[in-house]
Amino acid sequence: IVSTADITDATPAGESSHSANRQTRFEIARQYLNNPFLNGKPGFDVIIGGGTDQFAACRNDGLNLIRGFQDQGYKYVTTASDLAALNPASKKVLALLYSIPGNKAKSNGVQCNLDGNMTVAYDKLGLVRPASEVPTPFDGNTDQPFLDAMTKEAISFLSSGGRPFILMVEAASIDKQSHANMASGQIWDTIEFDKAIGVGRTWAAKNGNTLVLVTADHDQSLIINGVSQVPQENYVDKNMSEKLVYNSPGAGEQTATYFQDSSANIRSAYPLISSSDPNGTGKATGPEFGPFQNPITESNFPNYVDSDGDGYPDNVNLGTTGNIRLSVGYRSGNHTGSSVPVTAEGPGAFLFTGYMDQSDIMFKAAVSLGGDTTAGDVFVKTVLLNPMYPQTPGKNPLRPNQ
Repeated sequence: IVSTADITDATPAGESSHSANRQTRFEIARQYLNNPFLNGKPGFDVIIGGGTDQFAACRNDGLNLIRGFQDQGYKYVTTASDLAALNPASKKVLALLYSIPGNKAKSNGVQCNLDGNMTVAYDKLGLVRPASEVPTPFDGNTDQPFLDAMTKEAISFLSSGGRPFILMVEAASIDKQSHANMASGQIWDTIEFDKAIGVGRTWAAKNGNTLVLVTADHDQSLIINGVSQVPQENYVDKNMSEKLVYNSPGAGEQTATYFQDSSANIRSAYPLISSSDPNGTGKATGPEFGPFQNPITESNFPNYVDSDGDGYPDNVNLGTTGNIRLSVGYRSGNHTGSSVPVTAEGPGAFLFTGYMDQSDIMFKAAVSLGGDTTAGDVFVKTVLLNPMYPQTPGKNPLRPNQ
C-alpha cells in the first residue's frame, strides 16, 4: 500500500484490516503486522505513507509495531532520501514518512490525537497559497517524497524477482483539500496523482500482463467553470474578509472566514456583504457575465510555465504566458453523490466499461487476476486500432504518438 495520508487512514486500512470504526487507528496498525485472517502474519510486503506515530510514539498499549516489523525482516525508513537509497530488490519495506512532535494518544484511547498526513504537493513545491487557503504543515518533515516517487519505489520492491503483486496507491489529499475547499491544494495533488498513474502505466507497458485500474471512492464538489478575468489584486488582499457564524446539525456553532478571493473564485458574481453594509457598497464585484472570449480548444490550449523544471506548473502571475485565471467553486465541504470514472488498461480492461456498482470492481478485478481474458483483450485491441472508430489523440495506449 502507498498513500499520502496517515497510512492507517480509511482507504489503505480497507486493504488489510477489519474494524467496526475507521478511527481505531492503533488496532488497524496492529493488524497490518498481525493480520487475523493471515494467521497473525503481516498484511503487506510494502507499506509507504505517513502516520509514524500510530505505530509506536503515541500508542497507549506499550506496543512498538515498528520494531515488530523490523524483527520480521522489514527495512524501515522515515525520509525520501532513505527510501530512494534502499536496495531496489528489497522485498519487505516499512516507510513511515510523517511524524508529529509531541503527538499523544487521543482521549478515546484508540488513535493519535493528530493524523500524520503527508504535506500536500502544492506546499512541498513551495508555492504561494491564495489568500483564503491555509498551507499544510511540515512538522519538521522536510524530506518527503512525491507520490510518483513513492509509487516507483513500491513497484520496484514488489516486482523484484519477477513476483506477481497487487499495489494500491492513494492520492489522499485530493479529498482532504476538497473538504477544506482549498482548490490549489486539490488541483496540484491531482497533478501529483496523474504523475503516479504515469509511473504505473509506464511500468505496465514495458512489462505486460499487468492490469492498471484508476478510480475514486467518491466525488467531491469542486467545479472548474472556465476563465475568469478577475484582477490579480483581488486574489491576494487578506484584509478584505467577512466572518460567518452558523449552526450545523450535530456540530453546533461554526465560524468561517470568507476572503475576497473566495468571491472571485465564483466569478465574483456577488460582492462581499455584512450586516453593516448589506448592499455590498464599495466592495469589488468582478466582471459581468457574457460570452466566452477566445475559447480554448485542443489546438490553442496554452502550455504551462515550469520555470524550475520540477514537472509542476508555476502558480504565479507571469503576464499573459502560461497563466490563465480559472473560476473555481465548491458546492459543499463534503462528498457528493455523483458517479466517478473507472478507467482500466491491460488484461481484463474490457470488464470495466459502462456503469457499474462500486462493489462490482472487486469481482471484476478478481476475474482479471484469475480468469482467461484473452478473447476480450484481443477484441479491445482490434477496436482501438481500427481507423473506423473515433480516436482520442494522445490517449490510445496502443498508439502513444498519435
